[in-house]
Amino acid sequence: MGHRTIIILAALALSACASHPRPASPRDPCVRWSVYDMAEIVTGAPARTLRGLARAESGERDDIIGDDGESMGRFQWRAKYLSYFREILGPFDPRDPQLSTIRAGQLYMRNLRELGSPARAIAAHNQGPSGVRKHGPNQKYIDRVMEASR
Repeated sequence: MGHRTIIILAALALSACASHPRPASPRDPCVRWSVYDMAEIVTGAPARTLRGLARAESGERDDIIGDDGESMGRFQWRAKYLSYFREILGPFDPRDPQLSTIRAGQLYMRNLRELGSPARAIAAHNQGPSGVRKHGPNQKYIDRVMEASR
């Protein structure tokens, strides 16, 4: 799916019934989507997991800079790997909440396919797939993300 298609789908998901609060009933046809819900629709990555990653990484802040200036945005995209992520996922600004969340969803699904389990895919957000294969998944990080997803 091209990045223009993803942007259009994201805009449609975010604008759907934007003036209405989240419904009390799941049958309510008018839903206000969070960036995580929208990314789940577009990528298939669980909204709850994406929310947990964002909370664990940045407290869901898009303006945050971490790792001595090396990481940015709600998913703490590391500057030295940005060109690689843009090459495999498509262009995005790490501080853009919508597209960054979609890219994090795409990365999660890619890691899930490659590593075979949700826990290992979560660990790969922090360690990369090769780090998970080489050293095993960081259980403390997985637990932190899972706790933050509640």
